[in-house]
Amino acid sequence: MILDAQLQFADGQTLSGDAPSTNTIDFGDAPRDMGVGERLYVLVVVDADITGTLQVNLEVDDNDAFSSAKIIDLGSFAAAAVAGSRLLFSLGVEQLDERYARLDFNGATAGDVSAFVAKDIDAVKAYPRGYTITLS
Repeated sequence: MILDAQLQFADGQTLSGDAPSTNTIDFGDAPRDMGVGERLYVLVVVDADITGTLQVNLEVDDNDAFSSAKIIDLGSFAAAAVAGSRLLFSLGVEQLDERYARLDFNGATAGDVSAFVAKDIDAVKAYPRGYTITLS
């Protein structure tokens, strides 16, 4: 799986109540015809155990203030999801018909998550954060 920093919604974002993702994706001029395209995936990975039940929504809008956002329910994590848990949602290009996109995290009072858009997810394995790699 190839990850692109420009398609990352959150990188170890700490949750403390309802909040949007730290990053917003700007697809450029919209609306536009992106063609048939391929399925894309939104992957949300728990980096540090979550307290509460985390609901994740994708918001897309024509303005970066998200004042008239279309909301797409991506699903939720069970109460007290542990590090390494993941939520995967498949979406089509027709759902990304606005210029801006971000995630909205609701319901968790603690924990950390990372989230991104990927083209394929066939071999992804999520590991807890906070480890150190040393080369010998």
